[in-house]
Amino acid sequence: MYGRDKNDRWTPALYHTLANADDIDFHMGRFKHKVFEFALGEMDIHKLYLYHNWTRHAKAWFEEDTFKIQFSSVSARDAWKTCKRSKRGQSFDKVFSPIEVPDEWVLYFRKNPQELSD
Repeated sequence: MYGRDKNDRWTPALYHTLANADDIDFHMGRFKHKVFEFALGEMDIHKLYLYHNWTRHAKAWFEEDTFKIQFSSVSARDAWKTCKRSKRGQSFDKVFSPIEVPDEWVLYFRKNPQELSD
């Protein structure tokens, strides 16, 4: 798991392990937790990525007022849907609402109106 800073430079690895190397569900669960922290402003990064070797499985970033999570494969997209959700997900749900966009590879979220005034 990697991030990019405000200057679009790679950060040191945020998470790296050889354990469960081919278990996308295991790693997607960890990525999902970091996505929630990132979206809630708890990480000093501007983009978040999940890689396995040289293959990018997922990317999360803000584009103007929209938070996006992009998947590069069916297995990554399915792993996001089925992996365990951390407790940070409850805080994320209070701050963000999904936006219905016909895009099977990207999830879109917008901050809730009461959160915009904070």
